[in-house]
Amino acid sequence: MSAPEHPSEHPPGFLPLGDLAALRSAATWRLLIPSDMRSALAAARQDKEPKEEIPGFTVEEPSSVASAAQAPATRRARLKHIQVFGPAALALASENLQGVDRNQQRYAQLLLEQARTNDGYRALPRARSALKKLETALTLFGNLREPIQKLRIDLTLMSAMRAKDFRVRPILLTGQPGVGKTHFALKLAEILNVPMRKWSAGSAQASFQLTGSDSAWHHARPGMIVEMLAGGKSATPVLMLDEVDKIGSDGRYPRTIPTLCLRLY
Repeated sequence: MSAPEHPSEHPPGFLPLGDLAALRSAATWRLLIPSDMRSALAAARQDKEPKEEIPGFTVEEPSSVASAAQAPATRRARLKHIQVFGPAALALASENLQGVDRNQQRYAQLLLEQARTNDGYRALPRARSALKKLETALTLFGNLREPIQKLRIDLTLMSAMRAKDFRVRPILLTGQPGVGKTHFALKLAEILNVPMRKWSAGSAQASFQLTGSDSAWHHARPGMIVEMLAGGKSATPVLMLDEVDKIGSDGRYPRTIPTLCLRLY
């Protein structure tokens, strides 16, 4: 009689994240990801690509002559940045302002100047710090363990990826009023150290408040998403879409918001 075969340590096609994890804990080391993804992450880590010089984000070297009484400053890890607003896109947007209403042009030019700040680069959150704070959040939001775990996976993968490949998947929170959905969004923004805005489908006039309106309209202006990215320093602000169940049954939002949510994946 042959001995029973022992089950494999992990499912076929999957491998543990291992030493690619940013947070050195058993849970993140054992996190299973597709084997081809792990190979790509390992290859990306080994690649010695020249880092892009980002104006405004250089770190000055300390002076070689320091006071003996001055304590050495603790060095923090540098933030990763991605270019949210490219020069070509900004130039095209500026050209499209020709001939529009003067008030629209004034506001749009101000927004474009904000978007050009730091050559269009915006900061990504600190993955290690956020992962530690999410551990604490598990005790505060026991009913939201699943979305917190999802965020932990995304941030763990972020630590092993190039900045331009960073993604956080959208999260759908369901439940009766008062279960903590808005409080969780506020706490998440605090953990990531990014701004947070809330848009309610139930009380909003139309989807253009979120995505912007056509310049042919007299009072046209950019939407909330562009304003958050252009006026802020973060590439990943938290945007909460409240009462999304009202979108599908309201003619004010034909397909704009569902299409936008799909493109976020």
